[in-house]
Amino acid sequence: MGFFREADKVAGDILKDFRWGIIFIGRLLLLSTFVEDGFRMWHQWEEHVQYVGKNWSLADDVAYFIILLNLIGQLLGSFFILIRFLVTPSVLSLFTLTIGQTVIYTIFYEPKFLLRHMAMMGALMILLAEHQDSSSRKKKKESASPGLPVLTDDTPANCLQLFGRICLILLFCTLLHFWNPSPTDAVQMHDPILEATGVKKEVIHDAFGFLFIVLVTVGYHTRLSSCILIIWLGVMNFFVNDFWNTTNDLRRYDYQRFDFFQTLTVIGGLNLLLALGPGYFSIDEDKKDY
Repeated sequence: MGFFREADKVAGDILKDFRWGIIFIGRLLLLSTFVEDGFRMWHQWEEHVQYVGKNWSLADDVAYFIILLNLIGQLLGSFFILIRFLVTPSVLSLFTLTIGQTVIYTIFYEPKFLLRHMAMMGALMILLAEHQDSSSRKKKKESASPGLPVLTDDTPANCLQLFGRICLILLFCTLLHFWNPSPTDAVQMHDPILEATGVKKEVIHDAFGFLFIVLVTVGYHTRLSSCILIIWLGVMNFFVNDFWNTTNDLRRYDYQRFDFFQTLTVIGGLNLLLALGPGYFSIDEDKKDY
């Protein structure tokens, strides 16, 4: 365990100089799902309006307004967060829209997608925690007095970070189907190892990822675990969810495109944790007291 402790420390020291860039990339990746969903609504406008209108017995004008509100809210909220303008209201608006979509599209009856929406809300909590952490750092520099410590262990940002880490594991668990393909899928993916070994490779993939996402959730060697997951998920995402190569199969294209951007959200959340650290409520923080 000494190796992991040293590797985690080295990762933290190296990444200090790239903190701003890591945070920006994390925000961008985390918000990619909302941006993609906004453009999806634009391109599938009639389908969304008809579904909402028929499912809730609403007039076309009302269904039209609901979809328009979701589209503009997601795109505008994401844009404001990226340019650091009205961040808190924008995050709260995306949070509200996510809850609204859960109701409007009756996602309560789809456990997998319900978990994903809960995880999206967790990712937004991490985003809000990052904003509060940045604001807190700025205030400290402006008002700190020499020799007087500032106690921030119980700040809302730490609580948001904790709940965000917990929710992040929910989204990761819904992605485990990445490595549960049928034999036909294995052939289509041109993966001779997967074809030969069957479930063995997928079990290794799942166990590997699950181990490190649990370490991130409990806040143990958080930076090192986040680094490993970011690299691993990024590589797997481009190989497994290559929706740009499935344009001849519209259903498969939509499914893989959806999963691709959902995975980017996980990677974005991990990027923010990489820059922020695990927060006060974590094993890493507790170990500092000993």
